[in-house]
Amino acid sequence: MEYFIGQTGQDSSAQKEALSHAKRLEMDNQDDLLFADGKGIGRFSDEHVEVIVRGEPRFHPLGDVAVAQNLNAQLISDEYKKYGFDMFERIKGHFVFVIRDKINDRMIIALDKLGTYPVYYAKTVEAGYIFSDNLTQLVQHSSVNVSLSNQAIFNYTYFHMIPSPGTIYEGVFRVDAACYLLWEQGDVKTVKYWVPRFREDNLKSGSEIASGLYRKLKNTIASYRFQGDAGCFLSGGLDSSSVAGFMAKSKDTSVSAFSIGFPIEEYNELPYARIAADEYQLAHFEKILTPGDVLNVLPQIIQHMEQPFGNSSVIPVFCCADFAKQNGVNTLFAGDGGDELFAGNTRYQKQLIFELYHLLPSGVRSFLHESAKDGLIGRAQLTRKLSSYIKQAEIGLPQRLEQYNFLNKIDVSEVFTPSFMQSVDTNYPEELCQTVFQTPEKATAVSKMLYLDWKHTLTDNDLLKVRSMCDLAGVDVKFPMLDDDLIEYSCDIPSHYKVNLTKLRRIYKNAVKGFLPNKIIHKKKHGFGLPFGLWIQEDAELRTYAYNALDKLKSFNIYPESFIEFAKKQHQENHASYYGELIWILMVLGEWLTKHELGQQRKQ
Repeated sequence: MEYFIGQTGQDSSAQKEALSHAKRLEMDNQDDLLFADGKGIGRFSDEHVEVIVRGEPRFHPLGDVAVAQNLNAQLISDEYKKYGFDMFERIKGHFVFVIRDKINDRMIIALDKLGTYPVYYAKTVEAGYIFSDNLTQLVQHSSVNVSLSNQAIFNYTYFHMIPSPGTIYEGVFRVDAACYLLWEQGDVKTVKYWVPRFREDNLKSGSEIASGLYRKLKNTIASYRFQGDAGCFLSGGLDSSSVAGFMAKSKDTSVSAFSIGFPIEEYNELPYARIAADEYQLAHFEKILTPGDVLNVLPQIIQHMEQPFGNSSVIPVFCCADFAKQNGVNTLFAGDGGDELFAGNTRYQKQLIFELYHLLPSGVRSFLHESAKDGLIGRAQLTRKLSSYIKQAEIGLPQRLEQYNFLNKIDVSEVFTPSFMQSVDTNYPEELCQTVFQTPEKATAVSKMLYLDWKHTLTDNDLLKVRSMCDLAGVDVKFPMLDDDLIEYSCDIPSHYKVNLTKLRRIYKNAVKGFLPNKIIHKKKHGFGLPFGLWIQEDAELRTYAYNALDKLKSFNIYPESFIEFAKKQHQENHASYYGELIWILMVLGEWLTKHELGQQRKQ
């Protein structure tokens, strides 16, 4: 496990003693306040600055990435000394870094545009602000008072993850993507240094944009250093196949690819992964998961989670990364991000249908509204459909995206205990979504939905999941689909080229036509989904494990016992897949609280 930890404020022997649990690298200066453990973390220190960096930052117009991490740290130092805060107008790459300016008594903690690395911080009485890229190490610091956040637990139940800037702990925060935390002479503030500008005025033809996208994909993915001990995740979808394919075409040696399959046809994508493997002559490794595999890895996965995480695809991601590690791989290339850059999720298309309603003249909308209400259409079924359409259309975005959220389908007072409800703001999730949705200026509804997914689907969910599970497996991970050049190119593509009423990822599919096999281009999206709901219905041992974890929640004063029993019953008697997701969310929370011995810290 690699991590760094540091503190703001002036140095003192007492503060250094408080950080003694972190292994210090060799230091030339005795006044350094940043500590690191791991070869993947670079550091640089002189009389002016102290720098720690993870990842691969680069600066425009220089596109090269330093090979050694310590050179990356010196690169950050040089840019800061030359450009100051203007360095953020030039920076690219995936990174987290800390700059301690010894001259100006200043600390800067920065993340890349999509937050591919996490970093956390907390204010303390004894040692100023403590920060680390490892939440577990941070809360183990003797100066950090640890207590659970009820609001975070509510947010977790709503989002199935805990969105930044919050964490599971009161008073402990995560820095948002495309932001830096600035501590200067005792004052602290968060600065957002980048917001995408989505263009709708690109006058190039669709074929020109598609050709440019193909070249951008090819050159960007080929630019990543792919050494002999590297491999690719391969689900058989558009993105993982693109990454593996372009990697294979740009290298002289065979590329290893790793796939997870399931003994349930509707969840199994191995046939598509095999198509990609055959097309690009990949060294293809396959693993079929069973309920027994889930039982074997669940305890260590939940123990490794820095906070509860409600996405069951952590299981296949870890198993795939671990499988790769067993076969000599130390770095994996992931395909995450394509759907969020180029509009590949069905909800984008669905929302376009509802947005048509708002393009109608007000008189037409009033007529349709009255017709549906009074049954003037003549056919009951058509009237019901029209009423449903109007009702959903009038909700508006982004609230409409969450209309099927479980907490919007049931009275929340039945989900949480009365004392818990008194301690949380039930409007916070909706307000957070609205704030993020409205952040891009002069953007279309599609672009705003994409940006919302950049935060909640990528930064707060998939990127944390993949990096955490790769860390557990002992492999590094890279995200070439989220390279800055591809992000910038995607922002220059007008919305109607990305998705319309009949086609998702329209421009992307045109771009890779002739490169990706047609069966992959036209397949339905699956990803690394896990048939957890079905398995706990069919496998008694796995069901016992899950239900026991739910029972542990009964003593934590979060959910009433009636709701926990309701969840079990609905899963057993109704939709196993839908309620299986709810079982997973509750199971992980119950096990996480128990494993981290935090049940006694629950707020009553």
